Amino acid sequence: MRERDVRTVEELKKKRDQDKESYPEKAGRFDSEFNKAVKNRRMLAFDRQTPSSLNIENRESWKDAFSPEEWDELFTHLRNAFSDPDSGMFRTHMTRALSSVMSRSGRETAALFVEMQAHFFAENVTLLQDAFDAVVESKKGDFPVDGDRKTQALFLEACASQAIENVFAHEDVQKREFVEFFLFLALNNRNRLELSKKTHNAMSAIVNGKSSQQWYEKEAERAAEKDTLTAYLKGKIVLREEDEKQVRALYESLSGKVETRALGLEIAKKSDPRGWVCGDYTDCCMPFTSSKNREYIVREDMSYFLVSKKDTTGEEDIIAQSVLVYCEDENMITVAIDNIEIANRAVQKGENVMIAQAYQQLKQHLIDTYSAKGKRLKIVIGTSYNDDGGLVTGECELERVTAKPLHGDMEYSDWFHHSIEYVYYDSESTEKTQRYYGLSIDSWKHSRLRSFLGETFPDTTARNDQEEHIRRILQKIGKGEDDGEGGMNFPDNYSAIIMRDDRQVGYILAADYLAQEDSEDYVFLEDLFLDPSLSIQEHQEIVRQYFLDRRFDAHEDVDGIRIPSEMTGRFPFLEKMLGEIFPGARTEKMHETTIFHFSKNE
Repeated sequence: MRERDVRTVEELKKKRDQDKESYPEKAGRFDSEFNKAVKNRRMLAFDRQTPSSLNIENRESWKDAFSPEEWDELFTHLRNAFSDPDSGMFRTHMTRALSSVMSRSGRETAALFVEMQAHFFAENVTLLQDAFDAVVESKKGDFPVDGDRKTQALFLEACASQAIENVFAHEDVQKREFVEFFLFLALNNRNRLELSKKTHNAMSAIVNGKSSQQWYEKEAERAAEKDTLTAYLKGKIVLREEDEKQVRALYESLSGKVETRALGLEIAKKSDPRGWVCGDYTDCCMPFTSSKNREYIVREDMSYFLVSKKDTTGEEDIIAQSVLVYCEDENMITVAIDNIEIANRAVQKGENVMIAQAYQQLKQHLIDTYSAKGKRLKIVIGTSYNDDGGLVTGECELERVTAKPLHGDMEYSDWFHHSIEYVYYDSESTEKTQRYYGLSIDSWKHSRLRSFLGETFPDTTARNDQEEHIRRILQKIGKGEDDGEGGMNFPDNYSAIIMRDDRQVGYILAADYLAQEDSEDYVFLEDLFLDPSLSIQEHQEIVRQYFLDRRFDAHEDVDGIRIPSEMTGRFPFLEKMLGEIFPGARTEKMHETTIFHFSKNE
């Protein structure tokens, strides 16, 4: 992990130096971006030369740093290290922390549970809890009932040690998550200890306050516990309603779910300089000096939507923004949210949920504003790249882009320059037999596909393998290329969750990758998976409808489709079906791939 951090810093430093050489006038900005990226992507924090904490708040940026094989190797290394009788303080830190959590004792407990819940260790925590309870139950006759607190703690630590070894050997353990969880507990984690102390003091103040202390002491006495807080953490007493609200607020604040400052939402006027520089605030590819931003400033069919936090003194911090594009024809008004840009600092603080609510308010404002015109209204979002993590776009249906900006083509667009859009609102939505929902790496965390995989693959190992396979492909599709202005260009992502009669029936992973101007441009079908409980005929109907809806041959920039032989082997009907859907296409077999060349290019 240390080596990975060193490589990360070197890569970031190399990019910074290249950028400074190309654009020396922006050297200060590149230094600032470098420092921010280093802070947000490091896995480990150090006390001098010793790893002191796992930067779990950066987990989203480094969880794909290692291959599945490397995570397995780390898992094996930790298992061997833990089993080594000479592992010393490493083993001690782990067993003490775990026994404290699993026995619901000690002042670290509340904070650790907050951290576990916040960072999705639920399944591993359940395994550990079950293993710990089983060991304690098997040894309950040996529990030193009359021993002092230290003796009892040592007994529980021994149980925790055995529980950890049992989980290391468990077939359902999620190795990558367990490595992270293990290190989070085992390292002398300053972040965790600071949070634990803060949590313990705050909760003690609630349950031991003057107004409630006597009442809780009586309850603790009935529960045969000397300490009120310990009795609560063990679930032996309940909190009064007013105190429960305080504890809930404490937990939420520690998890980053409470926002104490007011949120400001507005569509900026053309004369408002905050709109001109909003890209600088949100770490996106349209800083003030970029040509694309200059276009957004002057065009009358475009506006900036700004989301900002304001404190009691009136100070403002822009944490999210979007370019809005207006389109209108005889029958319909379309407002495109080109994409959703959220500042890195807001993502790190977990403010996505609050920002997603801001976009709901924007949607309602647009409905209230344009519905009176008597035309069909659509609100759409670009599919190229979004920072919302699927909180806004995850429930949006995918459709082909049909509207055009009022004043014509754009220099750059995450919406108009791609073939598919998210439909955020449609005043005249029609019933369809088959619908599609987005599937991308930036929305994977909240993707509805994960529940479908859980039902389809009851075996945990098989499900994890399938998820990892999908994520690797989505990572590949979501990898953009530098546009020369500090921004990125992204492939057309045709991946989709397929819904039929309001039921998930499968998914397809496909993309039109970026190609050189003088080379042919193909849509690559990376993977197709359909519910195995459906019939062959139903499979054929689903696939046929997908290609009819996408109409790849109608795109002037698409020269054909490439399908791996492995896919045509799993779906023997595929080649014949595509020949019927694209009757003029020429078929070519090459390097374990079948290529359908559209006739328009012949």
